[in-house]
Amino acid sequence: MIRLSIKTLLLFYDNPPKEKGKHTTAITSVIGEDLGAGLLVDYFNRRGFGVKVLNQTITMGTNKGNRLDRWVVVTEGTREIYYQVEIKNWGATALNGRRLPLDANDERIRKHKKERWSREWDGTGFIKDAVKKVLIPMKPPKNAKYIEPLICFWDAMHPKGDDDALFSIPLKNQHFKRVWVYSMSSHLRNLLKAGETTVKINAPDVEARMDWLSKIVK
Repeated sequence: MIRLSIKTLLLFYDNPPKEKGKHTTAITSVIGEDLGAGLLVDYFNRRGFGVKVLNQTITMGTNKGNRLDRWVVVTEGTREIYYQVEIKNWGATALNGRRLPLDANDERIRKHKKERWSREWDGTGFIKDAVKKVLIPMKPPKNAKYIEPLICFWDAMHPKGDDDALFSIPLKNQHFKRVWVYSMSSHLRNLLKAGETTVKINAPDVEARMDWLSKIVK
């Protein structure tokens, strides 16, 4: 487990000092997928659900083709839902990114969330190919019965600008009835508003990489 500073993480991705922006890609390559999966697990845990991340690659069952980032399994009563998850750590320094200060007022946050969502969804589907692939059925793990797509963004977004960090959008003429959308920034801002300053997540890849860095850098 690793402990993260909520304020520092929000500043780094949502509103970094200009000279720090050049480090975003490098740091994201170290923490990115574990960060998204870990914060998603934290979200579900805080709502009383059993949740686990499977340590296996998500593919279409072929050597080529699309791949996603994580299987996240959430237990709701007697039912296990297998979310096929794609993680996008696009923040303020990404192409067409937009800054969101830590002290932004509620109105600015609402406008930001709606504007960011409009850049991902055109009313009928996702705009970017890198996001659309979350709607392609992947080869399910053994015994998986309920499978749903979930796209995990860093950026704070919501169709109505609401506080909800996780929401669903109905789908038509697709393999799935709906797609779930999760915002890491929204989740962390909600925790900060509730008075929390740090969050702990399970991040095995981050721990392994930090261990190597500590051995290399003396």
